Amino acid sequence: MIDAGAIRHLSCEQFFQALQGSGRKVVRVAGGSLWIEADRFAFQRYPTDCLSKPSVGEVEKVFRHAKVSVSPLVVSFLLSPTLERPANAVLYLARERDYCLENLSKPARRDVRRALRELTFEPVELPALVGSGFGAFNDTRSRAGLSDGTFHNFRSLCRAVEGANGAAIGAWRGSTLVGFMFVQMVDGFAEIVGSYSMTDYRTFCPTDGLAYVLLSCLLCQSNVRAVSYGLSSIQPATSLEGLHHFKLKVGFEAVPVHRAFVVRKVLRPFVTRPVRHGLHAVLRLCPGQRMLRKLVGMLDSAGTLVYENCGSFRDDDVSLGATGWRGK
Repeated sequence: MIDAGAIRHLSCEQFFQALQGSGRKVVRVAGGSLWIEADRFAFQRYPTDCLSKPSVGEVEKVFRHAKVSVSPLVVSFLLSPTLERPANAVLYLARERDYCLENLSKPARRDVRRALRELTFEPVELPALVGSGFGAFNDTRSRAGLSDGTFHNFRSLCRAVEGANGAAIGAWRGSTLVGFMFVQMVDGFAEIVGSYSMTDYRTFCPTDGLAYVLLSCLLCQSNVRAVSYGLSSIQPATSLEGLHHFKLKVGFEAVPVHRAFVVRKVLRPFVTRPVRHGLHAVLRLCPGQRMLRKLVGMLDSAGTLVYENCGSFRDDDVSLGATGWRGK
């Protein structure tokens, strides 16, 4: 098992300062929420389990923030589902204080026990991870059908996690790092921000073991309100059933949420059916392009695309319905 002290617990202010210090684009708004660059030109609200409606001014601040060198084209956030804005995604959360092996299903107990028997789990210093974790990273991206599993991208990812004061927990088979997870903990909210494993060692169930030791470590701490394993993917042609089943098996619950996207007004003419069809055609030619897959998935999210209103208006001028976020 791992010691709780291996994962640094940051305040929101410390997290904000760490992101800024590492060069990551981030916007802080009143109330404590952060809006963090998730991909090029796209920002996402943090913490992920915040499901309240953002104000118009909050969203506009993200678009117009002077310290962001390249203004985002899209920002996204999660909301509690309603009849007007139904669930279109799930957020994976673990919140049970009595989390233990005995409370898992029989297949989960079997796989966790095998992992604990065959592998060793311990923290990995992020600089050292660069020299030992590329195999797991590359194999995982390849299994997902992506072409971005390069050493350059892996090293950049490790630096980003290190810059945000995140941690890495590894699964070792002898001297071989067969799998690892990145985890970030801020103001009582822990999030698994990446999970990777080597294909040749998956028979030892490294990700089952990693999830178990992390949840066992984190959920026993009174100052941790939840552990997240991320959102369901918006990318088309993504194998979701196996990943969904795995997350439920190791102890996460699938919380229905409404995922909304706010798009700059200048892009609104391009959010059309012909454009979507054209992007689908390009995607068939380049199926491994992650950014293209995410763009197509976002455009396919009917009823979740919403548009920036450049005027000044009050919070009560905003409607959040099935047609999106906009001035009345």
